[in-house]
Amino acid sequence: MKKKIFAFLLSALIFASGMTVTAAGEDYIYCVGSVSKVYATAAVMKLADEGKVDIDAPVTEYVPDFTLDDERYRDITVRMLMDHTSGIMGTTQLGAFCYEHGTLHDDMFLKILSKQRLKADPGKYAAYCNDGFDLLALIVENVTGMDYTDYVRAELAGPTGGASTGSAVDFETLGTPAPSFTPGNLHTDFGVTEALGAGGIYSTAADVADFGAAFFEGSTVLLSEKAKQEMASLWNKGRDDDPYKDGNGLGWDEVQMQGYEEAGVQVLLKGGDAIANHAALMVAPEEEISAAVLSNGGSSALNAFLADALLQTVLEERGIKMVSEADEQYDLTADIPAEYDMYEGFYSSEDSNGGAVICHVTFPDHKYMHVENIGPARRTISDLMLIKEDAKPGKGRFAELSYELEADGTASVDEQLFDARTAVDPRILSFAEGSDGEIYLRADYANVFPELGRKENRKYIGEKMGDNPAGQKAIDAWKKTSEGNLFLVNDPASSAGYENGIARVFLSEEMPGYAYFVMGSLASKVVGLTDEDHAIAFQTIPSSSNRDLADLTVNRSGSGDILETSTGLQYIFEKDVPVLDESVSDVELSDGKAAWFRVGEGLANSSIAVDRPEGCQVYSYNKYGSVVYSSHVKDAGDDIPLPADGYIVFLGKTGQSVQIK
Repeated sequence: MKKKIFAFLLSALIFASGMTVTAAGEDYIYCVGSVSKVYATAAVMKLADEGKVDIDAPVTEYVPDFTLDDERYRDITVRMLMDHTSGIMGTTQLGAFCYEHGTLHDDMFLKILSKQRLKADPGKYAAYCNDGFDLLALIVENVTGMDYTDYVRAELAGPTGGASTGSAVDFETLGTPAPSFTPGNLHTDFGVTEALGAGGIYSTAADVADFGAAFFEGSTVLLSEKAKQEMASLWNKGRDDDPYKDGNGLGWDEVQMQGYEEAGVQVLLKGGDAIANHAALMVAPEEEISAAVLSNGGSSALNAFLADALLQTVLEERGIKMVSEADEQYDLTADIPAEYDMYEGFYSSEDSNGGAVICHVTFPDHKYMHVENIGPARRTISDLMLIKEDAKPGKGRFAELSYELEADGTASVDEQLFDARTAVDPRILSFAEGSDGEIYLRADYANVFPELGRKENRKYIGEKMGDNPAGQKAIDAWKKTSEGNLFLVNDPASSAGYENGIARVFLSEEMPGYAYFVMGSLASKVVGLTDEDHAIAFQTIPSSSNRDLADLTVNRSGSGDILETSTGLQYIFEKDVPVLDESVSDVELSDGKAAWFRVGEGLANSSIAVDRPEGCQVYSYNKYGSVVYSSHVKDAGDDIPLPADGYIVFLGKTGQSVQIK
């Protein structure tokens, strides 16, 4: 009898000295997402062990074609790619996530980087950067003369028994891909991550766990002890002990996990997310435990909780038990020193979805801290009180209350402050000053998943904003840009980018000269306008709150305006999108130029059927930009819905055309 496949598929395996237990699932092939970064790092560290790469040498020594539109790129070392301190903006998005293998991302990667600036001096701080690991893959290819996929299979997967490990290039030869489903349980095509170094490794849970075992203390199957220790060392070890900076090593997301450290156990963690697939790998080198959890659906954070549970189960069998932290009790005060006035103002801050909002901080009557998070679509409010033991000028922490002051009007502010109650697992905010006079917002918070666990976090999350001198002329020009939607046109026909293919610019009313850039349901970004045609990512937040930044440029011409991101994506304006009505029966397609239409009144709330050639794809959207039909959904049917005020896009190759019935 066939095993029933559910919309949430999961495979997990833990490898520990003396035991190997499959926790769930079959040997499906998954994309391991950013767990691929550990593979890319291990590949380069192996070459370093062999004397073929100096990780403190400039990247240009191994990739001569690598340039940026910023002379500081010459100072980027190989190590900085591995520990996320290169200062590179983040992620080259063009052709990165698709539903069939292609070469556009590889072909355009260095060209797109050559037009970018750095967001920070190389080595200044760590902020998650995918592009650094694609450069590592190029280093492997240039040094060895082998394709990166061939090197991974021969030199990493081979020695660790990974017969089902490969990349986006050859995943179809590895085994059975895990069936993919949307959050709404629709069966879709299998995703292909083209950014091989950053996220393009494909494997089984068993193979990944075996790969993790190569990092056990004493194992030399892949790397020397020196190389493994460098990978497992905090990136800023010996430089500062700031706990609010990222806790990554080389390739690993975390190398000093709270709780495990207190129990005397070092644990290494890497998570990954790519389209529908998610992964987590946890390794305890000294205890010789490796836990891998791969899934379709969920998230890498959820997978990490399961890996954590597997790891703790083995440790408890060995007499090592994690100590649960008791809920901290806070003694609060309604007396905020006047010195805190310097922290009042607007901040570009990370929101709960990993995007950016404009956060307004005030201290009403010096009694409490009022925080209003102003996003492009909604606002949230929270109130916090100063923790009494921290009530030093400029050094205190503020604990989030369980309610908004005066929200229900049943008691005065003074009465509510007197009976102050903190939220469950309250967010703790504090301030810090940078070396160049910047003011940053910091947060202590917990990610809590009922029945699964909690994870404590510390992070720089925001930066105080200054007035933007862009001028009214620039604001007026961007106001026109913000009047309608923007439509992705240059991603390949197979790209998953069209699932968030409709973008929008929203100008900030509270902070003139600043704007939000939102791509579909993805997290928003805040940019500062510089002139009529340019907006830049201005933040200097010293953490992964500063990941995946992008500058925007509007290229204007008589044939239509194009908004281009520094990450390689191009968008046309709503005014240049034609109407789909009964007169349109044939749509010609071309490479790198999506054919967008607005749904005309005559076809509103109806449907069409099309004859489309092989490789041609179709999406339709409602007026809010949400996908209501995708040809990547298996058994989607022939009828394509056309919502009122919605949109439709046809994608394919030059010479192809779509016939509308």
